[in-house]
Amino acid sequence: MERKVETLKKAAPVNFSGKRILIADDNSINIKILRHFLDNTGAEIMALYDGISAVNELKKNKYDILLLDVEMPGMNGFDTAAMIRADESNRNMVIMIVTAHDKSIGEECLKNGIDGVIYKPFDRNTLIARINEFFIKREANPEAANIIPDSEDLLFGMDAENLMKLYADFYVKTEEDLSLMKRYSAERSFEKLMKISHSLKSSAGMLIGRKCVEILDEIDKISEKGIVNSDTGKIQYELISQKIAELESIYYTFKNSALVGKDEI
Repeated sequence: MERKVETLKKAAPVNFSGKRILIADDNSINIKILRHFLDNTGAEIMALYDGISAVNELKKNKYDILLLDVEMPGMNGFDTAAMIRADESNRNMVIMIVTAHDKSIGEECLKNGIDGVIYKPFDRNTLIARINEFFIKREANPEAANIIPDSEDLLFGMDAENLMKLYADFYVKTEEDLSLMKRYSAERSFEKLMKISHSLKSSAGMLIGRKCVEILDEIDKISEKGIVNSDTGKIQYELISQKIAELESIYYTFKNSALVGKDEI
């Protein structure tokens, strides 16, 4: 692990002045990442923590694009998109799913009027380029063309001070999530465990690395077996405990290092 904050490159310039972007995600860390990625683009950003709030906000105000999570309390991303599309005044707004789900969600996206998907983890320029593609297609921002994702650095474009604040918040939430995962596993509350796992998957994948996503995917698969067959709960608990221990090892190795950049561990 050699990458330090001061070595981060500057992101390609972009001008989204006059554009309004709405974010709906129940994970505060994900929202902070998206806000940082969209800093200095000139866009006006509003962030909300659930789909129902996004639907209500769009009844009052207009936006050019909605960045939407899938797993949210009250109403998931697909139902949120379907409700938004039912309003004629929102038919031309771009809706983009931002998710840690795999590519099997494509059919649901098409069915519910979603324009595109960006899969976590991703870097700043990838996000900017995808948003810009839609602006160009809708003839909303043709002068900002030719933005190319040219960096593999996931935290591309963030300054050191904001990056350290982001990680400080991430550490607090991740340790809370790990504690809840242990509790739910011991209680055999596999559905609750999967919700925490999904939430952690996106932020840990973005800020630590893909290995975290792989372990959390395995925890999800084991949890699903526990939901289907309650008789195997003890076995699932033991397997999940091993995976949580692996996850904690990666997390604390990362946290205790003197770095705040992203590395594949």
